Amino acid sequence: MAARSASAKAASSATLAEALGARAARAVVQMTSGVDERAASEAVSASSDALVLLRLFERPEVIESLRASDPLAPARLRGVEARRKLIDLAGGLLSAEAAGDALGITRQAIEKRRRAGRLLSLSLGKRGYRYPTFQFVEGHTLPGLERVLDALRGRDPWTQVSFFVNRRSDLDGRSPVQLLQSIRRRPDRDVVDAVIEAAEADAEQGAA
Repeated sequence: MAARSASAKAASSATLAEALGARAARAVVQMTSGVDERAASEAVSASSDALVLLRLFERPEVIESLRASDPLAPARLRGVEARRKLIDLAGGLLSAEAAGDALGITRQAIEKRRRAGRLLSLSLGKRGYRYPTFQFVEGHTLPGLERVLDALRGRDPWTQVSFFVNRRSDLDGRSPVQLLQSIRRRPDRDVVDAVIEAAEADAEQGAA
């Protein structure tokens, strides 16, 4: 019975994947119908299939095509680009195994820290969780990380990443990551407190 159930689930997933692929392919054909030859050539020359799509989504004619079927499409694309930039500013993302290697602990220990809110993670669906690289410094976590994460508790992970990596006027034009990294060799509670105050100020503005 269990074997048949697993087989049926696999068949259902395969069918869903095929349906998704078919619809995605039709959407790409529709979007690219107005792309000129030069733009098409530039997109095709991209180093990966995913980058081909990203280059297409940068084209004004493709954005207008999307807007016709979904007025919110341009805003959705800006959101995708904003998240890509956040990942770049975060230094990329590490798997649980790679994060464990960075700290000299097991993948299971990393997952335990994630569940306890002691590490910042981003869910990638079936691919599991990934960990912004800035958290790992010379075999340790970023100084003050857990205290700052506690102050950010309740906010979604992308908002948390944005807080850490973006420069702030209330931190003398530096990002929280830059400020916390500056104390990795000499603990400085005042610096951590300043970052926590900035996090709490954001929370108050969000609640207002």
